[in-house]
Amino acid sequence: MSSERPQDLDEVKLWIAEHDGRINAYWETQHTWNERVDSRHQDLYSRISALEKKVMWVAGAAAVLGSLLGTLIPKIIA
Repeated sequence: MSSERPQDLDEVKLWIAEHDGRINAYWETQHTWNERVDSRHQDLYSRISALEKKVMWVAGAAAVLGSLLGTLIPKIIA
């Protein structure tokens, strides 16, 4: 269809059909992209959660070790 103004109802219907087809294609592409991004976000969330757990375990272990050393060293030295 050319860039001229539609002359009759059939040309208007054709323009509407072409335009609607493009919009549907854009939405399909958007939904596909959204699924990919959602998947990547879920993977990232899982990795960050695992890292947070490791950091909490290390911090907890360091706190326990520090408290034990802080209690035992003065008794050993004195």
